[in-house]
Amino acid sequence: MWINGNEVSGEADSILVSPQQTTEYIVSAWDNTCYAFTPFTDTIPVIVNVPVIDAGEEVAIIRGETALLSVSGDPEYLWSNGENTQQIEVNPLVTTYYSVLSVDPSNGCIGFDSVRVYVGMNE
Repeated sequence: MWINGNEVSGEADSILVSPQQTTEYIVSAWDNTCYAFTPFTDTIPVIVNVPVIDAGEEVAIIRGETALLSVSGDPEYLWSNGENTQQIEVNPLVTTYYSVLSVDPSNGCIGFDSVRVYVGMNE
């Protein structure tokens, strides 16, 4: 029998799980031999590793200027403007949010962050 919190998954030899966060599953089995009825219980943790990335603080520029955005964290990135480098230069005409995804190549988990580039008027 598999147990996750209050959920019981029945009497299967195995179960397929896809938790969004680190979760513990408990499995119970019984040895029902002619000598004894002995329960066995084990806890199996499923650890979810989500890449931690940081696109930095909000940036303010004057229209016509360029902002350098930089992300830290896992090594593979994809920015919302299609770039896949750690740093990108942007020069939006209006205030714009830029988002970045990071994929951990060892397990396929995805991290996400965004940063706002505030554009002020040139006076």
